[in-house]
Amino acid sequence: RTRYKATRLDEKRSYIDTLRSYPLNIESRHVKTYLASSPPSNSSTGSISLEMSNSMILLPKEPMKRRYFDQRVGWFARGQQDYGLDAQETKTVRYLDRWRLEVKDEDIAKFEAGELVEPKKQIVYYIDPATPVQWRKYIKQGIEDWQVAFEAAGFKNAIIAADAPTKE
Repeated sequence: RTRYKATRLDEKRSYIDTLRSYPLNIESRHVKTYLASSPPSNSSTGSISLEMSNSMILLPKEPMKRRYFDQRVGWFARGQQDYGLDAQETKTVRYLDRWRLEVKDEDIAKFEAGELVEPKKQIVYYIDPATPVQWRKYIKQGIEDWQVAFEAAGFKNAIIAADAPTKE
């Protein structure tokens, strides 16, 4: 974005190239064209086009296992120390943060009909008590702004932000 001075998506020149459905996944390839004042070639076009691929895979019937972090994939991750190695050393292992939103059993028909439903378990982000009070509402709003994406996936009230629990 910075190098080519790309600004906004040109919706008229962006499109889905292929969309393939398989029994357990959907694969798509699409072209996105962005307005750019410094494109890598042919500056007279004032744009840059990128071809991208997306994969959507059906969730497994059994709960998901932890997935190791890979720096090539942009995702939140957390590390932990592995003390179980044969060598007399520890190793930091990083895992992706993942959440499994599931439809409540009583709401499956509504969900399949395209209605918004609440998940069995919400994603809750707790605000660190050391966070200055004047900034907390903005942090909470930033977290809850993601609700739009979850609604597009069929869930309402899927993500919430809250003050961290206290001993009281």
